[in-house]
Amino acid sequence: MIEEKSVSIKNIVLFLILLSFVLFLHGAVPFFAVPTLGQAVWTAGFGQSFANQSGFAIYASNFGAPQASAIAFGLAGALPTGLFISIGFHPADAYALMSAIWLSISFFAAWRLSRVFNMRPFSGLIAAVLWMSTPIIWAHAGYSMVSLGMALLPFYFLMALFLLMKNENEINHTLFLKSIGFIIACLISVFMDGYTFMMFAAGTGLLGLYFFIRYFKLRRYLLSFAMPVYVVAFGLAYTLYALYIGKAQFAASPLGFFRGWGVDLTFLAIPTQGILWFWDAIGLSISRSSRDFFGDGSVWNTTFCLPITIGGVIAWWYAKKKTLVATGLLIVALFGLYMSLGPSLKINSIRPESMIETGQTSPMMPEDLAICSTGNALLYKNVPGFQNMRAAYRWMALSIFGFWLLIVLAMGRSRLYPGIIFLILVLLIIFNLPHIANTWETKVKYRDSFLNIDEELISDMEPFFKKGELLAFLPYRNDFLVNYIAARLDIKTFNIGGDKNLKEAMKYWPMSMRHFQMGKINEGFTKRVVSLLSRGTANAVVLPYIDMLWAAHAWPPPLKFKDELSPIVRELMNSENVDVKKRKYYTIVRFESGRTKQNTKEMLEYPIEVKNFSSEILSVLGSGWHELEKSHVWSGPEADLRLPVPERCRSDNCSAMLTLSVYGASEKRPVEVFFETKEEGTRLLDPITVRSSSLQKIRIPLSTTASNQVLSIKVPKAISPSELENSADARVLGVALHSIELISKEKAGSRQSLHRTDFSKSTTFTQVGAIKNRALVSTGESGFLLYGPYKSLKAGKYHLTVKGSASTIDSAWVDVVSEEGTIEHARFPVDKEMGKEKGILVSGNVTLEKSVQDLEVRVWVSKQDTISIDSYSIQPIN
Repeated sequence: MIEEKSVSIKNIVLFLILLSFVLFLHGAVPFFAVPTLGQAVWTAGFGQSFANQSGFAIYASNFGAPQASAIAFGLAGALPTGLFISIGFHPADAYALMSAIWLSISFFAAWRLSRVFNMRPFSGLIAAVLWMSTPIIWAHAGYSMVSLGMALLPFYFLMALFLLMKNENEINHTLFLKSIGFIIACLISVFMDGYTFMMFAAGTGLLGLYFFIRYFKLRRYLLSFAMPVYVVAFGLAYTLYALYIGKAQFAASPLGFFRGWGVDLTFLAIPTQGILWFWDAIGLSISRSSRDFFGDGSVWNTTFCLPITIGGVIAWWYAKKKTLVATGLLIVALFGLYMSLGPSLKINSIRPESMIETGQTSPMMPEDLAICSTGNALLYKNVPGFQNMRAAYRWMALSIFGFWLLIVLAMGRSRLYPGIIFLILVLLIIFNLPHIANTWETKVKYRDSFLNIDEELISDMEPFFKKGELLAFLPYRNDFLVNYIAARLDIKTFNIGGDKNLKEAMKYWPMSMRHFQMGKINEGFTKRVVSLLSRGTANAVVLPYIDMLWAAHAWPPPLKFKDELSPIVRELMNSENVDVKKRKYYTIVRFESGRTKQNTKEMLEYPIEVKNFSSEILSVLGSGWHELEKSHVWSGPEADLRLPVPERCRSDNCSAMLTLSVYGASEKRPVEVFFETKEEGTRLLDPITVRSSSLQKIRIPLSTTASNQVLSIKVPKAISPSELENSADARVLGVALHSIELISKEKAGSRQSLHRTDFSKSTTFTQVGAIKNRALVSTGESGFLLYGPYKSLKAGKYHLTVKGSASTIDSAWVDVVSEEGTIEHARFPVDKEMGKEKGILVSGNVTLEKSVQDLEVRVWVSKQDTISIDSYSIQPIN
C-alpha cells in the first residue's frame, strides 16, 4: 500500500511555506494573531491555573471552588497552553502557539496520508492544504478544540490505517509501535474533543469491519491483533477520561436539539453569504439567519462542501476499480453524512411564519416540521457517546474527511499529468477560502482584545485582591471570563465558565452560594450577599456590570447589568459593616475589616424565618437544602442546620423551636424524622413519626458551651413529587422548615418581656421606613412603618411602650396582633403631645388571652405622618 518517493530539500522548504500559509489562514501566529477570543480566554484560564500550581497539574484550582475543576473538553490544548504560560508566554500567545503546534501536526499527518496513498510529495502538500482549508475546520475556530480535533482527523486515521493494514513480513517491533501509536492517538482524541473522538471510533470501526469482510488474508490479523488493540485503546481512553471528569458521561440532550442542529442538505450545496470569498464574489451564496432556520450559525456557516463531495464521489468511481480501500472510505464518508442529518431529514426546512409571528424562536426543531425521519434517532437516543453528540451537523467533518481522502487515494493512483492534479487541488482550495484579509484582521483584533482584557480589567482588579482569596461573582452565570480573571490574579472563585463545568461545580457549593439564582437578582439578594460575607463563606463579592460570558468573546463589553445592579449597590452602601468599592466594570463588596464571624453570630436574632429572606435563615442553613421558597425551604433526605446560641443561653439552657412540615406524610404513609446534635459529641434526639402535612413544633436543646449548635435532620423516606404524585418536580423532599424560635428557661417558668432598640436593616421589618442613626423613621409613604418581630409570649397582661418623636400626626396608630395579623389584642393612636414631652408615642396595656407564637407590634402611618421610633417594649404586669 505504501510506495515511498524521495523528499527533496525543495519539498521541505515548500512544506514550511505552505504550513505558514495554513497557520496564517487559521490565525495561529504567536505575537501577531489568535484563532479566536472567547474560547482562547476560557482555555487560557485553565492553562494559567495549571501553571499557578507547583508540579504537574491537570485540575484547575482557581475557579469552581471548593472542588478542583476538570476541564470538560480540551485538556490536550489547555496543558500545552499552561506549559507555554509557565515559561513566559502571554496567555494569548501561548494559546496561539498551542494551536499552531496541533495544526502543524494535522498538516503533516494530512501530507503523510497522501504519501501513504502514493501521491507525489509536491501534490501531497497541496492536498494537505486542501484539507486544512476546509470551512468545517477554520470556521469552527470559535469552538477551539472542536476545530483542532477536526483538523487532527488525518492524524487519527493515519494511525488507524497503520493498525488495520498489515505489510508482509511485519515484525513484532513494528506491531508494538503500531499499537502504541494508535493508543496515543486515542488518548489525544478523547482529551481534545468528544465529537472527533466518536468520529475516530466510529470511522475506524467501520473501516475495520469493511476490511474484515473484503480482505480475507487480513481476517486473522484483524481478529488476533487489530481488534484487541482497538478495544483496549478506546476503552483505556474512555476510562481515563471518565476518571478525570468524575463521571461516565454527561447528561443526554432532548432529540429536538439533535434535530435543530442536524444539517440541512441545502447547506451542503449552497454556501452562506459572507463566509466564502469565491462564492460571494460570483454571487452564488445566500443569506441565512436563526430567524428562519433552526440551530445556530455554526450549522450553516461551516458545512458547505459540494465541490469536495462531488470530487470525492468521482474519485471513488475511479479508484474502486483499482483498490478495495475506496469503497471502505466511501462508507465512512456516507456514514458521517448520514449521522450529520440528525433524527430528521431537512431540505430547506425553514421556520413557519406562524412560529416567527408568535415569537417561537427556539433553535430546537419540533418533530412535526421534519420531512421524514432518518432513523438515526435510535443511536442518538440509546447509544452512549452518540447521546452526547447533540450538534449532529459536526459529523460532516468525518464525511468531508472521507471524501477528501478519496480524492487523495484516486490522485495517488491516477496517471493524470501532475500539472492537472495541481490545478484541480488549487481550484478546490479556492472554493474553500474565506475573505482572507478580513479574516486576518479579525484574528489580529482578537489578540489586541486579549491584551486589553489584561490591561483594562486584570490590572484594574489586581490591587484589590490578595493571592488565594475566595470570591463570588454575583449573580452567577456561565462566567467564561472568570476562569481567566481568577487564574491571572491567582485567587479562587466559586464561579466557573462552561455549562458542563458550572453544573459540576454547583454540586459542591455551600448552601449560601446555591441560594442565589443563575442570572437573577431576586428577592433577598442584598441580604444573601451580606450573609455570604458575614459568615466568611467568601472574602469578597464582585458585582460585574458586564456579561462575563460575552465579554470574553468581544472586548470592550457594554455595561449590560449596571442599571440592574445599581439599586443593589446603593442598598449595600447603606448597610452596616459593609465596605463597597465601585469601579468601571464591577463593584467589590467586602465585610468591614475588624468584623469577625464571631461578631456576626452575635448579631443573629430569633425568631429566624424563611418568608422574609432574612440573612439569619441564610446563615443557619448548612448542607442538604434546596432553594428558598416564599414561606419555607425544603430539605433533602439529609440536611444540617447551624443554630446560633446567644450568650445568655450559656446559663439559661435555651432550646430552639423548629416549625416544620414533612413531605408526603399521611396516615397511610407515616414518615420518621431523626435529629442529631453534633456539638459536644453526637447526640441522638428522640425521632418523630409524622402522619400528616400539618406544621410540627420540634424542640432542640442548644449547647451551653459553643456559639453554634449543629443539628442534622434525616428523613429516610424522603421522596420526590415526581415519584409520589407524578409531578415534574424531581427534587427529593424531606422536611419544609418555616421558622426557628428561641425558647429560654425563663419562658418555662415565667412570662417573657420583649425589648427592641437600635434598629438595623438586617433585623427590622418595615414596609415604608428607613433606618437613620439606629432609629426607624417614616418616609412620606402610607403603610406599616414597623411590623414583626413574630415573638412567642405566654398568656397574661403586659404593658406596651413605644418611644420616639412625632412632628406631624394625621392618622398613625399602633396595634399588637398575632396569627398573621388576624387577631388584634390591642390598638392605640399615636400621641403627638406625649411624644414631645416625654418621648413616648404610645403607652398602654395589652392582654393576651392565650399564649401566642407570632406576636407583632405594628405601627401604621399615612403619607402625612412624620414619626421616628427609637425603641419599643412589652413588659409583663405582675
